Amino acid sequence: TTATASKTTESIEWGLSTSIRITYNDSRTGVGVEADTATFTIQNETWTCSGNLVSIDSGVYRLDIDTITQGLIPGTYTIVVELSKAHYVSQTLVITLTVTEVKTYAYAQPANVTLYWGEKTEARAYYIRSRDSAFLETTPSLTILDTTNNTQVSVGVTIILEAEYYRILVDATKLSDGHIYAVTIIFQKAYHETATITMYIRVLSIPTTATASKTTESIEWGLSTSIRITYN
Repeated sequence: TTATASKTTESIEWGLSTSIRITYNDSRTGVGVEADTATFTIQNETWTCSGNLVSIDSGVYRLDIDTITQGLIPGTYTIVVELSKAHYVSQTLVITLTVTEVKTYAYAQPANVTLYWGEKTEARAYYIRSRDSAFLETTPSLTILDTTNNTQVSVGVTIILEAEYYRILVDATKLSDGHIYAVTIIFQKAYHETATITMYIRVLSIPTTATASKTTESIEWGLSTSIRITYN
């Protein structure tokens, strides 16, 4: 007999499924052999899952792999396929399976913010699954670094989960004018890649103007005068 697999290695993201075609033939004629036993075992150093192949034709089988229903977390597994029939030579196939973390990315709109002290503004952040651009919900961590004096602060920026985005609230009344802040947002989710955003917030002093009603004045000794000053 001979046995073959359509793939000897397979790599899929967690959350997905795949199938591998298995054949078991009479090596003299090439005719498929209907096995009495057609099983598989998926295993690593600490975990094992066993099941039966799905027969789709005489001597043709399908090995179904579903990372969710079979409890496969990211890692590398060995799949052992065993085929046997009375009076026929048994066959064993070994397949390497790698389950990877879900690829992700994150971004903010706008990427950076500039505002005057006393103002408030908002931005949006997104944590996205790469394969289908699906929005991912989690509880992100937030750190705020005052880059001007290299100290961490805990006020002035908050993040809130909304429908299909994260709302970033910036309150410049709680920050120092003339300073630049690096806001780092880390998105983590089980079996997903971690994604990080760094947003820079520049807080400007409130712009002002000052004027005098006169820029020159001449008076005699013994007299008085006034000059009007405005500060806006």
